[in-house]
Amino acid sequence: MTQILRLKETDRVLEVGTGSGYQAAIAARLAAEVYSVEILESLADRSRRTLSTSGSSTWSSGRGTVITGGRRRRRSTPSS
Repeated sequence: MTQILRLKETDRVLEVGTGSGYQAAIAARLAAEVYSVEILESLADRSRRTLSTSGSSTWSSGRGTVITGGRRRRRSTPSS
């Protein structure tokens, strides 16, 4: 996936689904800013800890962020 993106030092990345943070860590080494969204709080917390110790200047300088996004509630539809 990273090869297909052909990231440059000036790019900003939005990743949806942080998971372990692996892809965000790779993107952080190539792009200027990385924003990653994860709906599961436990995964977001884990990836924040992992990324903050990854040694990437993007995360240590505050140009990388893991955001916890809420699940959208389904609207109930009236029965026919």
